Amino acid sequence: MAKIKIFLWQSCHNALPVRGTLLGRGIHVDLICSLCLDDIESTEHLFKDYLVTSKVWDAAQTHT
Repeated sequence: MAKIKIFLWQSCHNALPVRGTLLGRGIHVDLICSLCLDDIESTEHLFKDYLVTSKVWDAAQTHT
């Protein structure tokens, strides 16, 4: 349960180690998402805009 709480805290505070956040911390990485090779890897991209994630959210809405 503690790992979930830490993950949620990091998500809410934009502290997940995604490429956009790492660059902001001075770590030089390629910003392009390695999953889709189409957009900048950010928390919002991975959990909202990424095609596979969008399908998961859509499926979750239809099952409520």
